[in-house]
Amino acid sequence: MDYELLVLSEASLSKNRPLLDKFHNDLSRRRYSMIISSRMSTIIQRPKLDVFAEENNLWIDWIAYPVLEYYGEEEFFDEENIQVLVPK
Repeated sequence: MDYELLVLSEASLSKNRPLLDKFHNDLSRRRYSMIISSRMSTIIQRPKLDVFAEENNLWIDWIAYPVLEYYGEEEFFDEENIQVLVPK
């Protein structure tokens, strides 16, 4: 299974454990030789002050932290905000 941005966003917001567990398992097995995405942020936002803080923080907890646990940045293209991640 490939994980599109929208699918992962919806899964993190709804806490879809079956899909998230499968995603985390795929990451831990380093199923992908490369992941290409926008830069993964791990900056927690303040719910009462930042717009979409809850969505951002759920994304970080369920998606960004697990990805960055098993994959590291190989290259970053600043102008395009594209990050290339490879297994650690």
